[in-house]
Amino acid sequence: MYYSRDPSRDGRHRRVQVEIRRSIQNQDMLERLRAFVTTQRRIDGSFLPLSTHLHAALALTSFDAPDLSSPHRQHRVHDPTSLTLFQIHPRTRDAFYRMHRLMYMTLSLPVQPTLKRATWGDWQRAVCRYEPTAWPGLLVIFGKVAAFPRVTLAAPSRPLFPTLHALMAYECASVLRHATRLIVDGVRLDHLLPSSARGLTADWLDVRPPTLLAFAGAASPSITSSSFSSSQPTKADFCDNVHAFLQSVDNMDSFVGELRACLASSLHLTREDDKQRRVFLEPYDATYALARSMDLVVGVYEKLGEYDKALVLLQELLATSVLGHKRGSWYTRLAINLEMHMKQPTDARAVCDTALSDPRVFPADRMDLLRRHRRLAKTPTTEDKEVVVEGCYPTHTIDGRPLNRAVGEKSRFIGYDDDSVTVEALVLQHYKSQGWHGAHDEGASFRSLLGLLLWDVMFLNDVPDVFQTPFQSRPLDMDMRYSDHFYNARAAAIDAVVMKLRASSALDLCAWIAATWHAHQGTQCWLVRWEGSLTLPYMQLMAIGIGAPALAAIVQVWVKHLETSGLPDLFMLRVVARPREHMGLPAHLVDRHTNCVDIPAWSAMEGGGDIDALMGQHQTVEAQFVEVKGPRDRLSDTQIVWLDRLNAAGISSVVCYVQEPPTKKKKKQKTQEEDEIRGKPTTDPPTCTTSTSKTKRSKGIPPPHVPIELLDY
Repeated sequence: MYYSRDPSRDGRHRRVQVEIRRSIQNQDMLERLRAFVTTQRRIDGSFLPLSTHLHAALALTSFDAPDLSSPHRQHRVHDPTSLTLFQIHPRTRDAFYRMHRLMYMTLSLPVQPTLKRATWGDWQRAVCRYEPTAWPGLLVIFGKVAAFPRVTLAAPSRPLFPTLHALMAYECASVLRHATRLIVDGVRLDHLLPSSARGLTADWLDVRPPTLLAFAGAASPSITSSSFSSSQPTKADFCDNVHAFLQSVDNMDSFVGELRACLASSLHLTREDDKQRRVFLEPYDATYALARSMDLVVGVYEKLGEYDKALVLLQELLATSVLGHKRGSWYTRLAINLEMHMKQPTDARAVCDTALSDPRVFPADRMDLLRRHRRLAKTPTTEDKEVVVEGCYPTHTIDGRPLNRAVGEKSRFIGYDDDSVTVEALVLQHYKSQGWHGAHDEGASFRSLLGLLLWDVMFLNDVPDVFQTPFQSRPLDMDMRYSDHFYNARAAAIDAVVMKLRASSALDLCAWIAATWHAHQGTQCWLVRWEGSLTLPYMQLMAIGIGAPALAAIVQVWVKHLETSGLPDLFMLRVVARPREHMGLPAHLVDRHTNCVDIPAWSAMEGGGDIDALMGQHQTVEAQFVEVKGPRDRLSDTQIVWLDRLNAAGISSVVCYVQEPPTKKKKKQKTQEEDEIRGKPTTDPPTCTTSTSKTKRSKGIPPPHVPIELLDY
């Protein structure tokens, strides 16, 4: 819906006016609009209070609008009760909808409601329902989203969508992907397949030509031309065709069959165009959206117990070159299905062999596949029950007083202040007693530091086609999927940053970060988080604690991978002060028990903490990462990779395990009389013995890690 004043201007402006029922008063209508817009969300998924802006737009009495009906066109005060609602034709609305979605090239779409325990009929009714999408440009105008970086939008070397058919194929594939997501999120498993469709059949294996108009003529030169004649399908025809298919498809097998046919047809067209298309534009191709849909339905078939169908889909996906970042998980799922469900361990080992020789498999996935391969290669007579493939990193253990021990629930403990806390908060309290200050941010502060150091590299204008719209928080190739292109296109600029870091002193590093902070504060950036507790003095202190040489080493590694997930839970800082009579700091800033600077109090000083004054006293700044694991947690392969990278770069990174005290097992005590009645000899009371062997770790603490040779990251 679009809103406008009622400008009855001598009939010179033609419009379509929606009749509003007279029983609804204007004020009531505005209240309903207010209630509706409060359900809109920000780009990050949080609620956006648009009602304030709507009220200001409709009820601002100081707004003067020219009265076009007056010969002198004098300004008149706007009447907030005068309102006309315009309804846009669905096909016109879809054009705006496409424009809005294209604006989200590097931004996450607002959170949309999902189905809950829906039937297949509910899915068909919801799949074509229009969901309004907030346009980031409009949010910038409202002042609810910070400005985006200013970059030069040069003419692209090649259009994002080379033909009109490519655009419509992408649109149709996006609709299918949305439909698949609704199936995965909300449709009940017992409504997906009829009992007669269970099991793998020859009919299911047969991939027939697609019926969707956008893919049925993919190989036809007339369809792929950039202009359409009157006898050729229009954009509306493509949209109506895919919606009609979704309304008529009767079960998931039929839906997946069409997905497979469309993917095969799209791959045929993509192969002819691969040499000219840039790799980071892959997400804006129909093939990408179709492959993502196929990836989603694999998990659904596994939940249904249709492992043979899941195997076929995984093999078809691995036969393509799309979604390279998913290949490791596809190999892993294929090996699991073959070994555990199809009872074919030899074939599962062959899959692992193929995966380990595939250069497109990411390091974390490679570790899991290597572990699985070694286990499958072991003979039944081998004594070892588990093959350990881990990194090498320091660990330590603390004791916790648990409030719950249930499996599947997040562990909670009694903190040092006798309050209920999470496992991460307990570890923070433990380190605080040693003078450390930290936050549980999953690496957000470290990513922000990387963003400040690499700002000029990220928004370099010399790389073609990476900036397509003014609403991008990062270049299109700044993604772990396209890290090779990102590094190769900016190798000289990245090397310059690394060399500058190696030559920087602590004061140089602080000046560098301050210059970037002041120049771009509040500007949208994929890595930098401006809001929250992060301040400029804290970021400077963080850089000093890590050290310029270590930052240079980790930057040199990270730009080749661009992984942001898996960073340790906590980042800790500690400033060890000199003797009080020599350090020159206010007394209230130094903890007398730990002789460490109170970093939160220092950062909260008027105007922010004075980093120059702090460093001028030659205090010792220490930094470390801490990965926290509760009694029933284990490290993921991605976390192990990050721990190895950070320690190799010279940044202290440890794993802190929180263990629970062992539970007391009740044993049935037997009296000597009972033993005599049963004819059992009495035993001497047990004696305490001292064992010279190493104490066994508790159940929640993993065994020592065996270092292995990991791939060069």
